[in-house]
Amino acid sequence: MTEEPKRTKEWDRLFDRSGGRGSLVDENYRETARHGTKEFPCAAYEDRYYNDFYPMSWHQEWEMGYVERGSMRVYVNGDCHLLRRGEGIFLNAGTLHAYAGEPDVEVLFPNLVFHPVMLAGSRDSVFWSRYLEPVGSEENAAYRILRPEQEWQRKVLEQIGEAFGAMRDRRYGWEFRVRERLSEAMLAIGAHGVCESGSPGGNAADLERLRHMISFLQGRYQEPVRVGQIAESAAISTRECQRIFRRVVGMTPGRYVTEMRLQQAKRLLAEGDLPLLEICARCGFQDQSYFTKLFREKTGSSPAKYRRQSRGR
Repeated sequence: MTEEPKRTKEWDRLFDRSGGRGSLVDENYRETARHGTKEFPCAAYEDRYYNDFYPMSWHQEWEMGYVERGSMRVYVNGDCHLLRRGEGIFLNAGTLHAYAGEPDVEVLFPNLVFHPVMLAGSRDSVFWSRYLEPVGSEENAAYRILRPEQEWQRKVLEQIGEAFGAMRDRRYGWEFRVRERLSEAMLAIGAHGVCESGSPGGNAADLERLRHMISFLQGRYQEPVRVGQIAESAAISTRECQRIFRRVVGMTPGRYVTEMRLQQAKRLLAEGDLPLLEICARCGFQDQSYFTKLFREKTGSSPAKYRRQSRGR
């Protein structure tokens, strides 16, 4: 009788099959919709930003992406980096992150979110134990900024682009090509290390408090929320709450709530046929005309036009 391969904490953490892209999050602000399928646990997203913000979240998968057009800011575990065209990022599992477009700049950010099981095959394989597990368990290995000036990073960025293209085109054998490109990219990242030299990382206490405050907001963005209530959810002062949001997220708590509401509105517009008035109510906007004006400022289109464009008609 074959002995069951030894389970490891790192394997269980990475291969938990929950996760999702901005549609639903749990009480800890972890994304909860599946990325890809059980048979092929990888999903490709072509994120577009224009004066908007992808709220803080985290997932159990790994993520790789690059800026194809424009420039954007990534907030990751308390750090903030400006990514210009041609630059990218690798995110480890469990990394708290958010994306924001630069003012009045249209951003195109193709990215892949995938489970290491796609590359490892099984937890008793050499691919997992020798190459992939060390990446996931590397101390403080939250992310790696990828810049084309470094030769090996330029190749990784090319591999991410080729993997994304294969997923988009879906030509015969595309799954093999995606797995091959991501395997090459992860082999390079593992060889050079995830953390950048000198990266200070985030303040653990601030990140934990932020998780509490975001979890509080996740269930209350439909209601009027005061900064004092947000601060109380993490047992800190209003001033400390504002400081943490500005340092970690790059914006005030009030603006964060607005951005969260807008993201929910975009999801409802794209996924259903709810009347605009009901979408406003579900997303915490009390005035439809104000919502329409704000939505146009942030996205460059009206809610009705956004709904048509998101459905390809």
